[in-house]
Amino acid sequence: MYEVRDRIIQRMKELNLRQVDLINLTGLSKGTISKWISGTNTPSSTALPLLATALQTTPDWIIKGKDIDFESNNKNDIEYSHISLNANISTELSPIALSRRNNTLKLLKSNGLNQRQLADALNMKAPLLSAYLGKNPKKSIGNEVAKRICEYFKIEPIELDIDLDYIQSKSNEGNIFDKNNLNSQQNFVKVPFYTDARASCGLGYFNNDNVQDVEMITIDKSKLVDRYINPSNVKVLPTDGDSMLPAIPHGARVFLDTSRNTIGRDGSIYAICRGGLLSIKHLFKMPNDSIRIVSANPDKTLYPDIILNKSDMETESFQILGQVFHVDYPIPF
Repeated sequence: MYEVRDRIIQRMKELNLRQVDLINLTGLSKGTISKWISGTNTPSSTALPLLATALQTTPDWIIKGKDIDFESNNKNDIEYSHISLNANISTELSPIALSRRNNTLKLLKSNGLNQRQLADALNMKAPLLSAYLGKNPKKSIGNEVAKRICEYFKIEPIELDIDLDYIQSKSNEGNIFDKNNLNSQQNFVKVPFYTDARASCGLGYFNNDNVQDVEMITIDKSKLVDRYINPSNVKVLPTDGDSMLPAIPHGARVFLDTSRNTIGRDGSIYAICRGGLLSIKHLFKMPNDSIRIVSANPDKTLYPDIILNKSDMETESFQILGQVFHVDYPIPF
């Protein structure tokens, strides 16, 4: 592991790169890069091509130290490797990186700017910006670059991170409100929307007759019948934060089937209560009755996976409130 670290540091020195440069070139988090440089961790198969391109070398050299003459005038092997890697890097972009790219392009168009003008504004070389925004993007827009883009366009980070096209398409595809049937009340059912459940949660919260922050909303009954969901088991909660971006934005309304309060299929999305606080997460079964809690947001520095054993669940009063089946568009069970 330390040999990998040494080779990364060697190339950084040869190319006069700082840690922040690697963050910007790869689009990965500060924590990820720091662990590579300290020798705590090695690059994953997903991150390795990004690192190899940033260091102008090959994955084999980083991992195995395969001989490469960096000073040679004949660098066909290295350049060929970069071409083949770059052709596939776009498939390695995280959902947030793709959202950032697409939203930045929309901002350029709506503001009548071109990429060179944005590069100048960000104090960035035009080829580097092209690597982020080109037709076949070779690099991910990391948090530092995203912050600079947001500051320049005077927008909030969520406006750059969220996949509005995806959410809009899903909303149009499976909207729970059926405008064609508004005059036929028999096709609708009212369900409770707990507008302040972010502050306090638990199964008892739903059963508390004294709860004041409940708003009844009307939904198309067929959306429940088609999925064998009893209307009396439906509860609606607001989301808080960016942990489930880009699919579930901050402030969205999530629809739960509270009868599904155990993990069915690994990776499904559930509303959980942990330490009295509500969150929406992917859940996975683990050995010995443990569970793994996973955020959709790929930034593991901010949103690391959490593993709870049976004792942890008891200590933290862990509860599964229900499985998410709608966020104004269908969620697969």
